[in-house]
Amino acid sequence: MISRLQKMCGMLSAIAGAGLLITACENSTNLGQESGSNSSEKAQLQEGDRGTLPEPLIPTADQVSMIESFSSSQEIPLPPKTEFVGQGLNISAATNYTINFNDFNALSLISDHAYISFAPFYIPQVKAGVWAYVMPLNDAHFHLGYENANDCFSGNNGFVPSGKYGTLSNGNCIVQGDAATRPRYISSHEATAVLQTYVWDGSKKYVFDLKSFYLRPNGGNAAANHAQLWIHKIDVGWLYWADLASGTGGFTWSLPQTGTGGAQGIDEVKVLSPTTTYPVAYDNMVINNIH
Repeated sequence: MISRLQKMCGMLSAIAGAGLLITACENSTNLGQESGSNSSEKAQLQEGDRGTLPEPLIPTADQVSMIESFSSSQEIPLPPKTEFVGQGLNISAATNYTINFNDFNALSLISDHAYISFAPFYIPQVKAGVWAYVMPLNDAHFHLGYENANDCFSGNNGFVPSGKYGTLSNGNCIVQGDAATRPRYISSHEATAVLQTYVWDGSKKYVFDLKSFYLRPNGGNAAANHAQLWIHKIDVGWLYWADLASGTGGFTWSLPQTGTGGAQGIDEVKVLSPTTTYPVAYDNMVINNIH
């Protein structure tokens, strides 16, 4: 982690004027200031609240180079050949599909069903033959944490069997069943990692609209509950929101759906921490109009 962070600090220092990230290296708390700011930090966010994002920022050339420099450290897996019967199998273009990290088949594709949360990818089927790919960039894995705080994989009695999960009882983790049945959320492994989402069928990259996503509280630490969101519009290029807050109870951000800054006709989403101190965590990314 230290070597990766040192490398990242060096990369950030090279484009310090671009304002892409808040960096621990510079002890800065402002992000994207030289290109304008759409920080939500001052918003009075209450648990369960929703809000619509303002118009996104237009990145500089240096910022674009930086966001595109993040890459996968592993080979991209091909879409599964088995046609699972899942929630997105026969959806129409206008139907919302929620990437909620709870899909049994997608979790079953991951080694050990991500029972201790480590996952190299998350690939749910969004329609027949078409899959959403959620991949870690600048890292080999991310985490699919358990939404239920009582779910566990280890305790006084040691680890539960591979692919299983348990529930806590008097400090012990009591084995319950298949870990792929448990609701999850995603978080980056390190604060310098990026969580990438796109839609693919193995040969064609699909275009879609991003409707909303739920930014989770991150350990109850208000300073950690922030995210930076990037979208790539096929007719515009990259746009971004510099610093989104969740408050201490979580917050659902809706994306604008009209105009140049609307989150329509996009082919890639990247979510990252606006700091090199805290990882980012989110859930329930809603997309539709997949074509």
